[in-house]
Amino acid sequence: MSDTFLIPFTFDGEPIDMVMLDDLTVGFTTHHLAIALDTDEKYIKQLLQRNHELFDDSTFRCKMHHLGAMRVITCLKKDAVITLVTLLDYHRYPENKKQRIISFRKWSSKVIVDVIEGKISDDVITWIAERKIAKMLYHTLTDAVKEKCVPENASEKEKRMIYGKEANLINLVVFGKKANGVNQRNTATSDQLRCLNRCQGVLPGLVLADIPYNRRLEILQEVVDKIVIESMDDQKQLS
Repeated sequence: MSDTFLIPFTFDGEPIDMVMLDDLTVGFTTHHLAIALDTDEKYIKQLLQRNHELFDDSTFRCKMHHLGAMRVITCLKKDAVITLVTLLDYHRYPENKKQRIISFRKWSSKVIVDVIEGKISDDVITWIAERKIAKMLYHTLTDAVKEKCVPENASEKEKRMIYGKEANLINLVVFGKKANGVNQRNTATSDQLRCLNRCQGVLPGLVLADIPYNRRLEILQEVVDKIVIESMDDQKQLS
């Protein structure tokens, strides 16, 4: 399956994430569609299963963290979202819910086309760029950890623990907590991703130089603190 990341949007005051694959395939998960359409995710999945022939070419599946675990998630492309809306028990809904469904159909079609064509806000463009950089820099970090920290006879479980320990250095200084199985990068803000990328640029060198673990944590905190100060200075100049 292609690599997956989320693009954060807001619909009617609710955070709605769009899924984007490396090949620029985009869509919405059944989880977020249930939120947007004010319905039950189980009901959406039942509609997909009962009418699978209508959705075969307009859905895709991807692996991503969801509710604290890695899962295979079904996502709907633009055409599938429109088809789903036509299959809802629309006539039974109160007027306010009908209006929400109509609004989401129009909104989702527009943002999907805008993302594919690059007609999106500067904030979203910045987020996508920072997220792509984060993925590239993460591989540089894992290469350094593999070379310096992973014994040749380490089991897969031991390797995951070693890689996770180094990744959590960055999680602690950028997000204030360990990952605990959740990919915090997918839901990070652009500012958090910028801090994360700066840290991912610094940490491999610290690992390869045998800098002690606690000192690595201190250096990364200094990096983040410096970025925060720079950001505050930029805000003052703009105001």
